[in-house]
Amino acid sequence: KAAHMAEITARFASVDNFALNKNAKISTGDTVAQITDGNPGTGWQNAAAEPWFEIDLGEVKTIGSVLAYWEASNPIAYDIYVATETDADGNPVYGDTPVATQTGLANNVSVDVETTFTGVAARYVKVLCTELSGNAKAYGVRPWEVGVFAPTKPDESETESESVPES
Repeated sequence: KAAHMAEITARFASVDNFALNKNAKISTGDTVAQITDGNPGTGWQNAAAEPWFEIDLGEVKTIGSVLAYWEASNPIAYDIYVATETDADGNPVYGDTPVATQTGLANNVSVDVETTFTGVAARYVKVLCTELSGNAKAYGVRPWEVGVFAPTKPDESETESESVPES
């Protein structure tokens, strides 16, 4: 377990993590630095009915995985959405279809989960919790750290015109 924690800590703190030290916003509208600071010992907790958080990568990148490290107040299922543009008010414009869905996570267990998908263009990455564990329902969902990475294989990338959702 210690070796595994050292490995994911190194991944979160690596230059390969597009989310490292980037702005993150949560469903209450607050900005939180703890989920993108590279330190899986800090986190954020939100008791919203459908909690979400989004990360502004600062520029459009081709991404292919999201690594989330959850405290035992975890979601059982969540969707990942991406956006490349904002509306007139500066809010990211997400499509109606997630780029990936994670389901079947254990109830009330601290876990790290890497969700991989075909490469897509994204500046904004949103994680919407769709089903909560018992602890998360009682106390709020709590991610310790979130990382966003390029596709694992270069041939998994699509061209930007194919991956940008229509509005």
